[in-house]
Amino acid sequence: MKKINKPAKNHAPHPKNSPAKSTITSQPVSPILAFPLIILAAAIAFGPALFFGVTAFDDDKIIGIFTGSPHRMIDAVTSNAFMEHKGQDFYRPLQSLSFMIDAAISGGGPAIYHLTNILLHAITACCLWRLLILLGFGERRSLAAALVFAVHPLFAQAVAWIPGRGDLLLGLSGIVTLAALVKYRRSGKSRFAALTALALFCALMAKENALALPVLLCLYLVLLDGKRCLCRRTIALAGSWFAVSLVYIVLRKGAMSGLPGEGTFGIGPLIGNLRALPEMLAGFFVPWDIPVLPSFTLSSTIIGLCAAILIVFALAAQDRMKPLALFGALWYAGLLLPGMLYRQLLGAHAFTYLNHRSYLPMVGIIILLLEAVPSIGRRVSWRLLLAAGALALVILCLLAHRQSAFFADPITFYNQAIRTNPSSAFALNNRASLRSERGDIQGAIRDMDAALRLDPNFPACLLNRGILAAYVGDTAAACGMWARAAGMGNGMAEDMVKKYCK
Repeated sequence: MKKINKPAKNHAPHPKNSPAKSTITSQPVSPILAFPLIILAAAIAFGPALFFGVTAFDDDKIIGIFTGSPHRMIDAVTSNAFMEHKGQDFYRPLQSLSFMIDAAISGGGPAIYHLTNILLHAITACCLWRLLILLGFGERRSLAAALVFAVHPLFAQAVAWIPGRGDLLLGLSGIVTLAALVKYRRSGKSRFAALTALALFCALMAKENALALPVLLCLYLVLLDGKRCLCRRTIALAGSWFAVSLVYIVLRKGAMSGLPGEGTFGIGPLIGNLRALPEMLAGFFVPWDIPVLPSFTLSSTIIGLCAAILIVFALAAQDRMKPLALFGALWYAGLLLPGMLYRQLLGAHAFTYLNHRSYLPMVGIIILLLEAVPSIGRRVSWRLLLAAGALALVILCLLAHRQSAFFADPITFYNQAIRTNPSSAFALNNRASLRSERGDIQGAIRDMDAALRLDPNFPACLLNRGILAAYVGDTAAACGMWARAAGMGNGMAEDMVKKYCK
């Protein structure tokens, strides 16, 4: 036991690997000031979400599931995200457990779910500040980056949309995992090794994307320590990460019926989704009018690629290679990759990606930017910097208010979805259903007809359009649409044909 501190030399930061001493001038910032400031910024940016309802995009279903009937804690581990035993698609035990707690506290209503999301986001931003300091970026620069993270409108979907909870929990757990590894690398203390494994397990139980974390953590050690990381202690640490991942895989296999169906998961969807990498970058650098159900657009792809090129040029202008910059890029791409393996059944006629998935990956971009843009030190007045930073935060807060307001209610949500993505037959069909419920039959018919022009083989829309046709007295048209939907395997359409089309 006395020798335990000697190997710590292998884990201590080395000047040539640590950017802090050559590029960062650290100024002390008290946590007593920083934490309340970050929490206040997050509350100002996203506090209005407390008064939001639901979007009718899975969140209404979630609230109904968790407030409609009591669930045992074990159900969160043995069911999918919608509490279906042997279900498919999404396994989110930590998210489900948090929803159970919300339902137990409030008994119903969306306010408690929104409050929890805001609190999780604020806590995550505070943890990000500490992580960036540990990585060597100085307290003031780290605080500025954490404040940007706390108020950035790109994260409105993660915070203001109730099902964004999985990404908030993944973000918090993933940041703690990396911070614990940085502390272990410096100190060699076993409690930080244990914390990395525990936080990693929480991240895995929050969302499947965390399966990329063990590889990314290994890459961090390789990039920062090189051959020095090939020691028994580090190999044992990495082994604990993969053991935790194996436990997660066993739990998931016991709870789920399998992976998504053929054509919706695999290398093919991954290749088709590669444009999500530059498009999410575009949302970070140009956070105006961010689509809530986006499909790929040429303008967003070009903006994202231009941003990536500028970052590369900024790094190339530095006088030496920066391992943390490469790690930031790998963190961004690696954590997006698992989600990119999946595509919606409707493909581009629904949406091609969702911005809440960028929540934890964008931490890699923040690291990359802090490495690419050197500290300006004393070359600029701190008063000028403070004024410019405050103005930037105010602008981001206003944009966050605007972006999060799109999640206030179903009609607002789908209006924005259709305005920013007119090719989404999914959004048109769902808005048509809302209009039908409100008695706007002609508006519903227009939306459904537009959806069918985009995707003539959309079973749910054919079913719904047939119901509206029957409502206005056109039984022949209704039966034709139901028959088409039934031929595509829609069970409800089959029932309608049997009942009304004899």
